Amino acid sequence: MKFFRIRTFRDEIVCADENTGQLINTNYDNLDERHVPVVAVRFNDDDRMLFLASVALDALAIRCDNLGRSAPLLPLQAYWTGRDNLYNLVSFESGLYLCAPPVSADHPEHILSANRRDADKWEEFRLTEFTLPEEFGYLREPLDALAPIIRSLMVDTDIAGALGHMRPDLIAPVNGLTPMLGEKRLEHYAKQLLAAPELTEIFASAFPGDIWATHGLGELHATPRPDHTLREIGPAFDPLTKAARDRVYVSLPQACVSAARRLVEPTKTACVLATARNEGIYLIEWLAYHRLLGLEQFYIYSNDNDDQSDLLLSALAEAGEIVWIRNIVADGGAAQLKAYGHAFGISPDILQYRWCLTIDLDEYFVLNPERFSSVIDYLDWQERQEVDAIALNWVFVGPTGESSWRDEPLRERFRDQLGYPPVDPHVKSFCRPQKFIYSEPHFPISAERSNIIFRDSTSALHSHQKASEHSGIYGTSLSDKPNRDYACIYHYFFKSAEEFMWKFSRNRGDYAKKSGHAGVSITKEFVENFMEFHTPRHASRNDWINRCAPDLDQEMGRLKALPGVADALETVKAAFHARVAEFKPIFAEAPGIKDAGEAGGAFLSLLGEKSSQ
Repeated sequence: MKFFRIRTFRDEIVCADENTGQLINTNYDNLDERHVPVVAVRFNDDDRMLFLASVALDALAIRCDNLGRSAPLLPLQAYWTGRDNLYNLVSFESGLYLCAPPVSADHPEHILSANRRDADKWEEFRLTEFTLPEEFGYLREPLDALAPIIRSLMVDTDIAGALGHMRPDLIAPVNGLTPMLGEKRLEHYAKQLLAAPELTEIFASAFPGDIWATHGLGELHATPRPDHTLREIGPAFDPLTKAARDRVYVSLPQACVSAARRLVEPTKTACVLATARNEGIYLIEWLAYHRLLGLEQFYIYSNDNDDQSDLLLSALAEAGEIVWIRNIVADGGAAQLKAYGHAFGISPDILQYRWCLTIDLDEYFVLNPERFSSVIDYLDWQERQEVDAIALNWVFVGPTGESSWRDEPLRERFRDQLGYPPVDPHVKSFCRPQKFIYSEPHFPISAERSNIIFRDSTSALHSHQKASEHSGIYGTSLSDKPNRDYACIYHYFFKSAEEFMWKFSRNRGDYAKKSGHAGVSITKEFVENFMEFHTPRHASRNDWINRCAPDLDQEMGRLKALPGVADALETVKAAFHARVAEFKPIFAEAPGIKDAGEAGGAFLSLLGEKSSQ
């Protein structure tokens, strides 16, 4: 093992901020107690592999801007410039060079960032070998303990060997090694783990408290399992809310489980993943429609239903029509994002299918019936060329002048397609679930540097450059060229005034959970939008949704005839009426209604209420 001082080519000191762990460069005269020394470490003779560590090690995880997560040991690639002891340092994740802008009197220190595609002087660092001072001798023992783990992972490609050397104080440093492993190595580890079920318990004990180690691998070993069951995920899974949203693996177990999931061969064609809260009055129509379209299975996560829809979900699950996952969420948790983290990261369910459509219960997948007869027909057409995900634009369906809920299908009550032309840049997505590690409401998320082909509904490449320039990865949720000619998502966002109020009587699934009346989430902007579209100036209609499922009434009748379904549905309807009556006076005093002024008053008039303002 060798240790090196690290400086910029201008001989500025590279250190870490004691509060954030952020790598910074500064002059010697600017150093104070806030600056923690950083050393570079080589574990073997391969001079292309380098690790940065603060002298605090476990007490201070270090990070570099644009370089994934913080870690006690930061792995980097080091390339000799051919001059003296100057090296370029490169991110394993992005392949970009670390850059240290020069300090000055006006800017006595700078943040290091992995953000350069080409290397020049600012991207050169001086590595000078030195003998570790006695005062930092405590670094040797944990680093010596890490050496055989690194050898097992990088040289021997042996996950079992690495697990044999694990101990609790090495978990964070080992997780920090994940970016350097690469997809090929991860696949090799995954094959070892899948071939040796006895490693599952060892894996879990080596990484206690890691959801992927304790559940993800075991779930894969448990397959095949019964498809039509009721399941539950508790608050212990709440950390899945933020898992891999930045495309970076949280831990080595997550990386291994994700690689193992990619090895699962699907045996069926298409399923639906949905989240629901208080959607009971819409469930039968939504399920019947999409089943007629050819979707084979429905994985529905729900939480905190106070419209009695648990009864309906339970009856449908018992009858084998859906898989219902009760999502127990602590206050402050985001139910929808947790569900996506579980479906794409832990549960093997959706891996049985080549394709997964991720939508909500107010969204309907609609095909051009002149071109396609079913969802299978459409997916076969898309698969004429390579494709891993398909972006489907929203078509907003307006309130069509409705004030109150009526017990009739949505497609009969609401026909106005809003906009000119009637298509919105926002997308929802089909994806191959094996290829992705997480999902946002609008698009799936793949690991950093994975090769994903994302197409739009016309089978052209999904273009989202305009939005991504401002929003990064989240720009994927918007199309540069919205299109509805082949397929789209009808978004019944508004419905009647009464149902719009019902929608906003609970907070949104991708927001932190709030209970009771604190969940009322109506805003001025939403009220104004509703009133603008209640009787729109520009709207169009077509019969696509009717032609996609001409036998909707019969299929809804079949579902209602299943044991317990009709009674549960009646209970849901009664609960809906009771809750609407409860929330009307609450909405009359809601800040969003009052802030909307005239539009708020008009909205309350549709509800038969008046504001005290």
